[in-house]
Amino acid sequence: MIKTISSSSAFVQVTGGFPSSGPYLQTPAVAGPPPAVGAVKFDSASQNLQVWDGFNWLNMYTSHAMVGLNSAAEDAIKWAQQKQKEEQELEELMQRSPALRDAYEKFQIVKTLATNENRQPA
Repeated sequence: MIKTISSSSAFVQVTGGFPSSGPYLQTPAVAGPPPAVGAVKFDSASQNLQVWDGFNWLNMYTSHAMVGLNSAAEDAIKWAQQKQKEEQELEELMQRSPALRDAYEKFQIVKTLATNENRQPA
């Protein structure tokens, strides 16, 4: 059973988790009839999940998982964020400068023509 999940990446967000409301008994257990075999509770003193075996509360063995992205994925996200920022800055400049907008539009036309020219068979 996984006890915690955390992230090593600025681009992966881990939310929610345990303890949460659910089919768990409160600690300490309320006096009364014993719980059903297999009942689970969270022991806040030991910070462990425990299961009732019919006689005792036993700690459940848990592990901790780490979730992240490899360096290539992180680099791709950083590159995309930088490109997005550059495009936003260019758009703002073109809104303030009609001459820049005109030059950009002409550049796009020439780029399209050059691309199409290179695609045509010789």
